[in-house]
Amino acid sequence: MNTTFNANNSALAPVCPLSQWTFLSSFSQLLAYSVIFLLSIFGNCVLITALCGNYSRCHAVMRYYIVNMAVADLLTTVVNIGVQVYHYALLVMHKQFVWLVDGITGVALCKMIVFLQGTAIACSVFTLIAIAINRFRAVVFPFQRTMRNSRAYLVITVVWISAFATASPMLYAMRLKNVNEESYCMEDWEPLLDNQSSRGHYTIVLFFSLYLCPLLLLALLYSIIALKVWGRTAPGKTTAVNQVIEMERKKKIMMICITVVLVFSLCWLPFYVYLILEFVGAFNDGCNTPEYLAFLGLFFGHANSAINPFIYIIYNSDYQKGVKRVLSFCSCPWKSNKLRMRTSRSMLESLPSQRTFKELELTSIKKYFLGQPSEN
Repeated sequence: MNTTFNANNSALAPVCPLSQWTFLSSFSQLLAYSVIFLLSIFGNCVLITALCGNYSRCHAVMRYYIVNMAVADLLTTVVNIGVQVYHYALLVMHKQFVWLVDGITGVALCKMIVFLQGTAIACSVFTLIAIAINRFRAVVFPFQRTMRNSRAYLVITVVWISAFATASPMLYAMRLKNVNEESYCMEDWEPLLDNQSSRGHYTIVLFFSLYLCPLLLLALLYSIIALKVWGRTAPGKTTAVNQVIEMERKKKIMMICITVVLVFSLCWLPFYVYLILEFVGAFNDGCNTPEYLAFLGLFFGHANSAINPFIYIIYNSDYQKGVKRVLSFCSCPWKSNKLRMRTSRSMLESLPSQRTFKELELTSIKKYFLGQPSEN
């Protein structure tokens, strides 16, 4: 079973009997995944367009980081959430998901899809850390030299290389296996490594590198940021109005810090609880895993990709302006045509008559030569 980036009920999982899947449960899960798929596509695409299309004023380094995270979340949406949508759609039709491509091409696709699934998730997590470090430097060391764009490019490159390295074992472990004359993409560490122990060791590596260590680091950095901001006083004369404005600003920063840490921890907690339970042997057979536990573990983890863009849009007024501009630019063509017709009509109605032109001309001449004020 692929314990890494898919639960036992995923499209790349071992073959379980369809009898455990009812139409109602499959349809509700399909609906839930379809919702986060659409939300993630919308939120991340709008955020990328707002930041890359000069619709938003934002520091260049932070813009690069957030765009990189949105790209990683979009990749997660396509290769992770998209596969899950297809899987549950087949379950609704009471069909088993089999690997349709055989041979070398099928093996390559099997390895590459799971590799990209892991890469996308790891890249999103590592980018969250890069954003937190950048904010930490800006708040705790405000007089340090601002990071150059070239340094930001280097950080993003390191993030992707680290994500590739984290998911690279899947290029070896994922295999095409024939079961009842059907092909399935499954995890198998043999013959070079022991299957059971290798799964367990890789699960531990993922738990520490993609959840526990990032969570502790995010909590530490944002706690320091919150304390630093809360203890800082606004420059200039302190008035009641200034105190209210400063307090609102501090509350907003505190809410951003708390939201980022809570969303990350709560979204991925069920998934890693599931992996740990499987690692300690709580489930004798993957097909005996409680359906709700396997589903919730993956669903909330994948939902993190849909929630991330809205965190930055909700708490940043500059991003909100950029999003509004993008949405207004992408409005329906008939609305744009109607607006243009209305504008043209109002311009024609506001054009002065020939007599008015002459009056304006005489008034301008009087004002220029005689210094008389123009008449209204």
